[in-house]
Amino acid sequence: MSGTETGAFVLTPVDPAQPAYTGHITTRYSTNVDANRMVLTSTVVIHGAGSDGSTLRFHNVLHVSLSADGAIHILDKPRCG
Repeated sequence: MSGTETGAFVLTPVDPAQPAYTGHITTRYSTNVDANRMVLTSTVVIHGAGSDGSTLRFHNVLHVSLSADGAIHILDKPRCG
């Protein structure tokens, strides 16, 4: 199973002295299951513009695998900029 979801976001800070951000978010995911393992991969990409002219860029890849013997392997790789 796989898919993509996309949309807009608004990030409003608790501290009004900080910039608010609006932008675009996209998530992609896939799940593969067979008799020997299950693998889930998810990617999140965020691009935003701040009310002060700054930019917000975030990218994350999450990869989880579960083998038939119960071993779990997780890779989570966030990146800003």
